[in-house]
Amino acid sequence: MGRDASCSLVINESHLNKVDINLVSKKQFKIMHKKNGVYLEGLAVTYVNDKKIGPAENTILKHNDSIAIGKLDLKCRYCCEVDVHKAPWISTSLAYLP
Repeated sequence: MGRDASCSLVINESHLNKVDINLVSKKQFKIMHKKNGVYLEGLAVTYVNDKKIGPAENTILKHNDSIAIGKLDLKCRYCCEVDVHKAPWISTSLAYLP
């Protein structure tokens, strides 16, 4: 997630005003799916439930965690399904909070 067009979730001026957009890095954070859960890896300073996550730091995400960058708040939602015939998969989505 970030301002860079290569990000899965791109933040631009339509999400924030021009002053706030400067708070979002080109690559702010990434979400990683691992065997024991879903993690947020900070690529720039990001807040998860008001806890500061710095660059190269990881934190496990839980359903409905709050992710904040400046005045932009996001809500993390994910589900995990396990099929005995296939590998487990995790779907993660981020929603903007009004």
